[in-house]
Formats: sequence, structure tokens, C-alpha cells
Amino acid sequence: MREKIQNILSKLQDELWGSKSMDKGSFQEAENALLTLHETPVREFHKVFNHPINEVPTVPDAATRILRVKLQLEEVLEFARASGVRIEAYRGEDEINITAVDVDIDFGTELGVVPDIIDVADALGDIRVVTDGANLTWGFPQQEILEEIHASNMSKLGEDGKPIYREDGKILKGPNYCKPNIEKILIQHGWKGDEK
Repeated sequence: MREKIQNILSKLQDELWGSKSMDKGSFQEAENALLTLHETPVREFHKVFNHPINEVPTVPDAATRILRVKLQLEEVLEFARASGVRIEAYRGEDEINITAVDVDIDFGTELGVVPDIIDVADALGDIRVVTDGANLTWGFPQQEILEEIHASNMSKLGEDGKPIYREDGKILKGPNYCKPNIEKILIQHGWKGDEK
């Protein structure tokens, strides 16, 4: 992403100023503005409501970590409710098991659980806001992490170049799967690598 933005800025610089070059500080300022464009409303919210904003990867205190997880779970549960899906979750030995229950092919109407498309849109918007807020709190460069995860996800294809599906539709990892290198990105953004 950063390389794409740098290319765009270079082309813009050539078009606007010809042979003159943008000074390094202005170039960096423009690059940072473009990188954080999508999180601007959440950044504004955090500033106004005095929520944490970390510019480098940072492990927040326990109370903040608990709050961020609670906020995320509340919104995910709201999404499930709005979707007309009741879920049950329990912790197994190695993973959290989640089962969707009480929904039928008629959108749960017999069970009294009807999807509400407006509430679904609201819940998904809230999930995005809470996720962006968590990224600000932890100081994560979310766009670069998203791109790294996307590249990893695209490596899940099978040998035949087709997706491998679990019976419920989840895409499984193929033989050429490459785990995302999140640590590299965090270190590039100032994380010392000593806090896990």
C-alpha cells in the first residue's frame, strides 16, 4: 500500500510541479494523510472522547484491552441478532466453538427471529468503527496489515487454483498457504518485538 501511495504522490508531484520536487516533509505528510484517510472519523472520535491513539504498536493496559474486547464482542453479537441468528459459543481445549442455532430457511420467522437489514448495516458499521478504534488503541498500521492478510488469504487456493471449502462454506488453507508476516510490519512501524 505504501508503495502504491508513493507512486501516486510521485505522479501527482510531476503533474503539479513538473521538475520541482516536493520536500520530504510535505511528501511524508501527504503519504500519512492518504494512509490514514479511512480511519479519520474514528481518529476524530478518539480525540474528542479521549480514547487512546497510539502511533506505534503498543500493548495497552489490562483495563483498555478488556474494554476493546468487550466492545468488539457486543457489536458482533448485535450483528448476529440483527441477522436473525442466535449463536452459542463455548471454549474448547484449542479453540472457541461457535454454533449458529435457531434459524431456518424462512429467515427464522417460525422462531420469531427475523433479520433486520437496517440493523445488520448498523451493526457492521459499528464493527468497523470498533475495529478501527482497536487498531488506533494498539497502534497498528491497519491498511498494511489488511494487505498482508489479503495476500495470505489468496495463497489458500488448492493445487488446481480453486478454493477448498469446509462443509459450512469456510475456505480452508491450501498446500501453498503462506502465513501473513504481521511481525515484520509491526517492527517496520516501531514495535521493538519484545512485547507479545
